[in-house]
Amino acid sequence: MGLYEEQGWAGFSFEGVAARAGIGKSALYRRWSAKEDLLADALVARTRAITRVDTGSLREDLVVLGEQLLANYTAPHGLVSLRLFVEAPHHAALEARSLPRLESHQLEAQAIVSRAVERGELRPDSANDNILPALSGGLLQKVLTARGAARNELRRNRRQHAERLVDFVLLACSPAPAHDAPRAASRQD
Repeated sequence: MGLYEEQGWAGFSFEGVAARAGIGKSALYRRWSAKEDLLADALVARTRAITRVDTGSLREDLVVLGEQLLANYTAPHGLVSLRLFVEAPHHAALEARSLPRLESHQLEAQAIVSRAVERGELRPDSANDNILPALSGGLLQKVLTARGAARNELRRNRRQHAERLVDFVLLACSPAPAHDAPRAASRQD
């Protein structure tokens, strides 16, 4: 995964992986027939799947989801999944091999919002469409901008960072109180 992380799809090859691992290419070809299969299996082996979260509380579900995302993003080679997300649409075989895992993660996250609507914690309106992008995007931004000690602190205190961002996202996505609605409308005029 280190080779892919550093050089992307164009620089990822059986030859490069074999050289880095100190083994012959034939050992790789015996197990994988295509480099997208090798990369997909390496990604699965080195990242945690987003697991089903159902604590009975929207806030806690989102915090646990945020912790899982931060655990993946801050792990060694954690940003490989970001590179894969960007490059896969340009390489059909890579996309076909990686899409099921990405889709399962998205479905698990969407289920959190759906259950919150069913429990009456959220109204079934379009603001709910902003919760997951705001949470995952905010967490990813934190990871991308954190360096050195800040990255280590983010890794150590995943729950605290997830809680702060979840609280912010839920506040931002909550409907405005009725008495604020006319002022908000007049500001747009």
